[in-house]
Amino acid sequence: MKKNIEYHDLLTHFYQGIQWVQIIEGKNDWPNVWISVCTHWSETVWLEIIDHLKKEVNIINGKLYFILSNILAYEKNQYMKGMWWLDDKSMLIHSRYIDENMNRCCSEESLMNPINYERSRAKELISVLQELDILFDIHSTYSDTWSMLIHTQKSHDKFNDLFDADEVYIGLPETVIGKPFGDIVNRGSGIWFAIEAGSQLNQNSYKTGLNNVSRLISHLNMWNNKMSMKKEKENKKISIIGRIMIHNETFKSMKSFKHLDKIYKGEYIAYDWIQDIYAQEDCYIVLPSNHKPWEEYCFLWKIEDK
Repeated sequence: MKKNIEYHDLLTHFYQGIQWVQIIEGKNDWPNVWISVCTHWSETVWLEIIDHLKKEVNIINGKLYFILSNILAYEKNQYMKGMWWLDDKSMLIHSRYIDENMNRCCSEESLMNPINYERSRAKELISVLQELDILFDIHSTYSDTWSMLIHTQKSHDKFNDLFDADEVYIGLPETVIGKPFGDIVNRGSGIWFAIEAGSQLNQNSYKTGLNNVSRLISHLNMWNNKMSMKKEKENKKISIIGRIMIHNETFKSMKSFKHLDKIYKGEYIAYDWIQDIYAQEDCYIVLPSNHKPWEEYCFLWKIEDK
């Protein structure tokens, strides 16, 4: 027996023959801003933000694109939610993509070889991406975590302190292995950035996401709403200087590192079948996580102590 499955009505929209693209247009031609959701299929809270924007926001300048990046993954998510024998935990075990992480498969080389659904979908969207001035890629998690604004160097140079998040990462997209979805825009004249707004199991992520989207469209004079730009979060800035990769299943960190643990030059960080890994300088561990081989174990941040 299966529960009734409800799909978001955005699924019925097309733009230039491309499914799940809807545009709200103002009077002027600039800017073209894409609000991108569901790059990973379990992160559906952002559809609520799109619903709010469609209902409440009167765009006076530019175009606001609403695009769901990974359609099949979203449909799979909704289908699995409808299975009575699946609890939420088991449903989320494989909850990010169909064939390949859409935020790691968008290099020019990968898109020239669209061997799976995520690559094919990204390639299909290139013509729309090339119209954009800005892409705001919004994510959520299933863990109780802090909000993270993720800047490329280009987007940070342009927007700097506009957004309100607990931590602001600069240069992270350039450091990850494999190119993220938004890099398609970044390779051209456009700008992209992303936010991890926290757990979608509570309202805080919705509020954080909507607050930052509203900041962007206000800053760009896309609507006539007046809003306070007062910040409520610490906005700790973290400039990424490197990464530590997992090359083999034998990888083992020397201790259970936590986010923002300080390590010192020469400190033994991890064992890998290829090499022992030592800190090359004093720095901080950023977002440690035991992923599979050929993904990042952690990133590194250097900061001057006050």
